[in-house]
Amino acid sequence: MVDLVSVIYEYNKRERERHKREEGVFWVTDLVRCPLKRVYETLYPELSLRDVFNPRLVVGTLIHRGVEGLVKE
Repeated sequence: MVDLVSVIYEYNKRERERHKREEGVFWVTDLVRCPLKRVYETLYPELSLRDVFNPRLVVGTLIHRGVEGLVKE
């Protein structure tokens, strides 16, 4: 049986490694949330690790991947 939590964790971990923050580059999410959050995530990268199991982000990821799959068909 597949451990869904492990699959989601590994996927989010790979995505996080692919999309590292770069100096001078702002993400869309940076524009719609508290500006200090970006500053603190830059100073303390471990803060962003909590997002790996954020239910809203997990659901968003699953929906995004599902829509991508439908579009590819």
